[in-house]
Amino acid sequence: MDEQLLIEVIDGLLRYKQNTIKSTEVFKSMKHNKNLCPAVDKISKSILDCFNKYQKVVYDIQGIGDRGSDILIRFGQKNFDKYIVMQIKSYDDLEKDIYLSKLRLQFDDASDEYGEKLVHYYILLCTDEEKHKNKIRQINNKFSKKTNVTVIEPTYMISFLTHSQLRINAFVEYLTKKEDIVYKNALRVINELTPTEIAIVLSLSFDVIEYGTRIFNKERILNDSFILETSSKTPDYERNYYFRDYEYFDEDYISELKKVLNRKIEDRISNDLDYLQDNYLWINNTTGEYEIDIKYFKPLLSILLDSQIRFKYEKNELLKYMFNLFRIFERYNLEIEL
Repeated sequence: MDEQLLIEVIDGLLRYKQNTIKSTEVFKSMKHNKNLCPAVDKISKSILDCFNKYQKVVYDIQGIGDRGSDILIRFGQKNFDKYIVMQIKSYDDLEKDIYLSKLRLQFDDASDEYGEKLVHYYILLCTDEEKHKNKIRQINNKFSKKTNVTVIEPTYMISFLTHSQLRINAFVEYLTKKEDIVYKNALRVINELTPTEIAIVLSLSFDVIEYGTRIFNKERILNDSFILETSSKTPDYERNYYFRDYEYFDEDYISELKKVLNRKIEDRISNDLDYLQDNYLWINNTTGEYEIDIKYFKPLLSILLDSQIRFKYEKNELLKYMFNLFRIFERYNLEIEL
């Protein structure tokens, strides 16, 4: 088992997305033992359960402990010979004058207890970031030279505590498979398409593996709930917007690309189909029906089938999972969640 990969998974999900400073005000009402420890414990278990689907690891999680830990993750190939410690600091904790000396003491306790077996120590700050910005800075400064310590700030902790199981599953698979040849080949297909075109391809691909269907009429595509949801949430930009490199274009052209076209959803889907039929779909000019190029989309079909078996998602959940797996919206800096 690659312990560095496990750290990468945990670290990546802790810093998956930065929320607003305003959003951290909610931490004022969240108590250390009653709210925060159980929430972090639950998500940590979800992460490790998912990780175990790809890399076999013996693990155990202990909550609200001592010796410098709130959450203690013990893991290894056969024995519990490695430790990850999470120390949570609430709003109330940081209101106390001794917060910094206590935090240093807790780290020292954990280091003494686990020694070289302590793989990483996380300090999770769950407080009002605006109110405690100076104290957060002091904590960062205090531990900046500790290579096995990471301080996670409140704007990241807000996002961490709201991770869905779907996002956790997709992120873990992304990290464990990103060097896999099938994933890379599927990514090459994805890289040629816009988010709404990807929604069409994924929806049709699902029906291929689930029902053996290869031929689709336009009405079925126009009424597909996943395609409709994706199209309604994705900004209606010119297609070139998604494949631009602003370094090489002047400001006037960039402004044109960013203009919202405000087309009807039906028209947007029809335009996507026009592009796809020239490259990835065949159309029967007599019936107007579309046939998917199974050979070209084989890598996507493989990942869809594997993920469906592994997680047992229904269609729309599986397709949302795929969007998370390939980080479709993040690639275009779009703040969208399906």
